[in-house]
Amino acid sequence: MKKKIDSLIKKANKAALPKKRKKKYSSEETKDILFDVLMNRLTVLEKNKPLVKETVSAALKDADTAKHLIKQVYAAMGDTISLIESKKEQKLIKTVGLLGVYAWAFHTWINEDSKHMAKTMARLDKGLGVFLRAF
Repeated sequence: MKKKIDSLIKKANKAALPKKRKKKYSSEETKDILFDVLMNRLTVLEKNKPLVKETVSAALKDADTAKHLIKQVYAAMGDTISLIESKKEQKLIKTVGLLGVYAWAFHTWINEDSKHMAKTMARLDKGLGVFLRAF
């Protein structure tokens, strides 16, 4: 199962993270870049939704699988935060915050049947709004 998790995360990272990064984003650009990266991740995962559901189910039943999944998703959120934050002490707390936003949107996504992901996008937009106000 760990290899499946690693493969899913790697595919999502490759598709989601932009090739070029700016040094500084405006507040509006920050929300847009985070939204785009996280939605790109979910779009990649959408193509593998049965496998994602299998992975989540396995993680709920096995502590080692859960630990590995959380570690990999945390690292992916850290890569995402690196797009907007360079200070090490800020990255840690912002990564944890973004992980919470992503988990909230992910919960909506995994239960959403629509290919358009409207509910997921609304949840992500709302979560990022709260996240950016907090930081």
